[in-house]
Amino acid sequence: MNNHGFSLFSIMLINSLASLLLWQHLQYLRSKDHIKDRTEIYLCFKSNHKINLNYIKKMKLFNHKISLLNKAILIPHLKVASLKLKKALQVTQDLQHVSYLKNLFFQKHCYLTHKALVLKNKPYKSSFEKLERSLGGLAKFEKRIWQMSLRSKKGILLRVQYDLKLGKTVKTEEVRSGSLSFFSL
Repeated sequence: MNNHGFSLFSIMLINSLASLLLWQHLQYLRSKDHIKDRTEIYLCFKSNHKINLNYIKKMKLFNHKISLLNKAILIPHLKVASLKLKKALQVTQDLQHVSYLKNLFFQKHCYLTHKALVLKNKPYKSSFEKLERSLGGLAKFEKRIWQMSLRSKKGILLRVQYDLKLGKTVKTEEVRSGSLSFFSL
């Protein structure tokens, strides 16, 4: 092999190494973007989950107290006080609902699109500031098993299901490109 063949081989080797380094760098950048996207969606999801659990527990407690007052209304000498207390609890529950919506909108970890999606999908039936109520004055569920989902820019879907009657999380999952992987918060 002469000098010309050796230099051609050297150029091909250097070119291959440069291509490999460029490919590795692109993989690193792609991975970095994916990790950033995943971190952002998990932070948003975690703050939403915490706000939702707190809200669901408070609403369940308010509904329980209102149902107890419905029974106290049947006692003649407690009727007037029970009606006033029931009305006060309903107003407080409505204020708690408005506070929940405010907390969802002003959380710092979520994009505006996530906030809009979460504000649209509420666990209890309501107009913006008023909860819809049953005949007994209890706040109505949208569904007994309520689901919240958030999707990241890169296609990661995080989903949680809450049992509103029990006031707890039923299932939490991550869905990515058609595959499921379960995780716990």
